Amino acid sequence: MLPDLHPGDIVVYEGLSLGQTVPSGTIIIYAPVRTGTPILDQMLKPVIIHRIVNLLVLPDGAYYQTKGDNNQSPDGSLVRSDKILGTQLAVIPRAGSAVLFLKSPQGLVAALAILLTTNQSARIKRTGQQKNRDSSALGSVPRPKKKGVENCTCESCLNAYP
Repeated sequence: MLPDLHPGDIVVYEGLSLGQTVPSGTIIIYAPVRTGTPILDQMLKPVIIHRIVNLLVLPDGAYYQTKGDNNQSPDGSLVRSDKILGTQLAVIPRAGSAVLFLKSPQGLVAALAILLTTNQSARIKRTGQQKNRDSSALGSVPRPKKKGVENCTCESCLNAYP
């Protein structure tokens, strides 16, 4: 939908009232296919954002012909009015760029590298703390004196074994 919408933009939309018609030129958000199971539709809902170029009123309801702004010709299929989720209310530029990056192969590799590096850093830190605990515990144990020097009063023994 360039030039109005760019990859990574988040579109805030407003739902339609039942039976509400939408004028040509309006940007709509619609779900092209429904499975018939509302929960599944909600989870798997791929959405398309296109502009209405024509309204057709047929005996079984209103249908819209849509076209992406960057496409040369209108879409090949019509959109029934009950497939429209809403109309564009606002755009938050580039707010979804991080999600797009994480979905890319480069983003997946970067996320994996960050996780592995963080895990390794935490492991190194834990082993370092364990070594410090072990050495401080050893430092509190009195050092054994050599046999026979406990009672020696010569200067070298007193300096060597305080």
